[in-house]
Amino acid sequence: MTVLFAVCATLFAAGDPPDSPNREPASERSVSDPSPESPEAPIALALTAAIAGDFDLYLGAVHPEHKGSEDERTDRRNYEWKRFLAQHEWYLAGDRSGGPRFVVTSHRKDGPRVMRIFLRDQVHPERMPVPVRLKRHGSEWKIVVSSL
Repeated sequence: MTVLFAVCATLFAAGDPPDSPNREPASERSVSDPSPESPEAPIALALTAAIAGDFDLYLGAVHPEHKGSEDERTDRRNYEWKRFLAQHEWYLAGDRSGGPRFVVTSHRKDGPRVMRIFLRDQVHPERMPVPVRLKRHGSEWKIVVSSL
């Protein structure tokens, strides 16, 4: 009984338990105002564009190889953009007075110039993190495919 009491006291003294809804898992981190060269920068730009309802601004976050033709731009507008406009607020976290803030759960390198970033849905926390596939364009990262 004394050992059980000591364990419980230690857990309570440590603050929120690791699986507490008040604590982000160690691999998750909140992002706002990322540097322009970071892989989070095009995601922040895409969220800013959705908040403003500005498709052309959104295209600024997309890799040039994936928006070059009129068909590609039309497909993005009719499918990816339409869904993103309806759901972008799901990924906004915390105070919304400044630039967009979102929670990144992980980064996965798919090669030297390609990666996926997974974002936490703030409205439906039971959902698996949602991926955004990125590719380098010069010194910047740009969106190839967004599942947000």
